[in-house]
Amino acid sequence: MVGPIPSPLSGTVIATNARISAAPKILNNSAYDEGWIVHLKLSDLHSERQELSSVEEIGSLLSQKIAEFHVRCFKMFADYEMYEIGSECTAVLVRLNELIDKVAVGDVIHIVSDDPTAYVEMVAWSDRTGHELVEWRREGNLFHFVVRKTGRK
Repeated sequence: MVGPIPSPLSGTVIATNARISAAPKILNNSAYDEGWIVHLKLSDLHSERQELSSVEEIGSLLSQKIAEFHVRCFKMFADYEMYEIGSECTAVLVRLNELIDKVAVGDVIHIVSDDPTAYVEMVAWSDRTGHELVEWRREGNLFHFVVRKTGRK
């Protein structure tokens, strides 16, 4: 997205996070730490506070929207996607190694496989290469893996 970011509170911007323009994926990968956008000096928190939702209220609303729109979230936003349906996991790992050699340290790859041995193979691959297996899940007969390239090999 490119455009204005609405704020639920009024105030004056006193600092902006310059790192975001250079690496926008920080917003997804570190939303509650490095991914801050601005610091505000609040104008009227006392009267605006009543307009904010509680964690309980917003949690149930988000759960409804996630179900309604069939949202599938991962811990990190992928820089690259690999869909390897009908391939044995050993062949997938060869292609993954070729891709990971070309990408930058810190880049994230989302792999989709239908090989039933994929989980065991991916864990062994991560242990062997030192690249991080950030997350995995099974959806029906498909396995989703999120891996991040590390600086060690």
